[in-house]
Amino acid sequence: MRNIRIAGLSAAALVAFAGSAAAEEPGEWVPAPSKPSTVPAGARCTFGVHIEQVVDEVVKRVVETYPDGLVKREEYKGALIDRVTNVDTGASVEANASAHAFLTYQPDGVVTWDWSGPVLMGFGPGQSNHEAGLYLLTGEYTVDISDDYRLVRRADGEERDLCAELS
Repeated sequence: MRNIRIAGLSAAALVAFAGSAAAEEPGEWVPAPSKPSTVPAGARCTFGVHIEQVVDEVVKRVVETYPDGLVKREEYKGALIDRVTNVDTGASVEANASAHAFLTYQPDGVVTWDWSGPVLMGFGPGQSNHEAGLYLLTGEYTVDISDDYRLVRRADGEERDLCAELS
């Protein structure tokens, strides 16, 4: 594991961001199960990767909506342990991805993930300001996700390189 830092948000900006949803009462917690997935060779690692949930007790709730009723911000929490398998060799590792996260849906389609704790996240070659691969990112992170790019805006924590572990 290695420690990383990328220019982040100021504490004042975080406080202002957190206070913006205070006027709205959060919704009820509902299950938010993940689905097993297979990522082809070259998309994250040089080999294909299969991800399946060993434990999935993740729940979510709507924290804020836009005036038209569409979801603006959601909160996620709960236990999530993924088994990540190299489809060529059968080698696998388990990754505890049980973070506490807020997702903000921007009008332009970008989804901003803000989290504390571990999250399993992949980055494609040439599709991010982060090195390509599949990582367990543990700490305080902010990542903007669009259809074709992942922009890491804040990274204050540790990375576990699962491609390296499984190769």
